[in-house]
Amino acid sequence: MQRTCRESLVAIVHGVRLGMIAPFDATDGDEAIRNLLNPGVLLRSYPSKIVARWKRYVRPEFFRAYFFDDLQENPVELRRSILLFLGGDPDKPSGRLKPHDNGDAGREKLRLTAKVRVRIARFFEQELKVCAAELGGPAKSWPARYGFSLVLFFWDLADYFDLLLWWDWIA
Repeated sequence: MQRTCRESLVAIVHGVRLGMIAPFDATDGDEAIRNLLNPGVLLRSYPSKIVARWKRYVRPEFFRAYFFDDLQENPVELRRSILLFLGGDPDKPSGRLKPHDNGDAGREKLRLTAKVRVRIARFFEQELKVCAAELGGPAKSWPARYGFSLVLFFWDLADYFDLLLWWDWIA
């Protein structure tokens, strides 16, 4: 379970492809942000909040977060991991679909420019950092992918909670 700026981009592109979001100028950062503010996209764009909500209601042994990064890098291993978690047999065939099948591969895609992608990353900067800190795994590399420093995030967090003042008081 992961959705951050890349997955929000996918949601926008997919929404346009399915006709749920009106086509827009993919070179216009403001228009892309307006589409991100679509409740159907925005509500699913904060994985740290989604995971926290699920963890409040699901016991740890019944909850696992999976990353889109893992699906892209190694779909066979991700499938195996999910099936083992669910108690299934990962060695049993799963029908006609192969791990690399993509039903959307032939469809036209909305191509966002690099400038628009950077704008969207800035929109999600704080969430990228929170995910890196709280979710771990592939999320640890998300801030750096867009040039954001996780060290600065922790510095800001420490400043916010006045941890440095507290540390001085202890010393």
